[in-house]
Amino acid sequence: MFIFGDGKSYLVALVTLNQTEVEAFARLNEIEVVNFADLTRRERIFQSVKDTIERANARVSSSEQIKRFIILERDFQSELDEITPTLKLKRNVVAKNFSDVLEKLYK
Repeated sequence: MFIFGDGKSYLVALVTLNQTEVEAFARLNEIEVVNFADLTRRERIFQSVKDTIERANARVSSSEQIKRFIILERDFQSELDEITPTLKLKRNVVAKNFSDVLEKLYK
């Protein structure tokens, strides 16, 4: 998950899903699996992520809460220089690569 709010009035998040876990969740909840990208757009998956974010938001102050989010169709990738060899996010690269998505979360 990438949380963003630099210079903004609230926080937004780019959420990535673990493919193995989301496919298991889909099977358990009888959600048809066409492909991974399709699962990221399913309402039941979205609602599950939303519920998790709402539970996390309940434990932090209003200024620390995630107000809007989107589930990405892919994970962050080292090949696109979005993560370091130690799997840390490169915030400036992720913000640049997903700038259009981030801006839509503020509209």
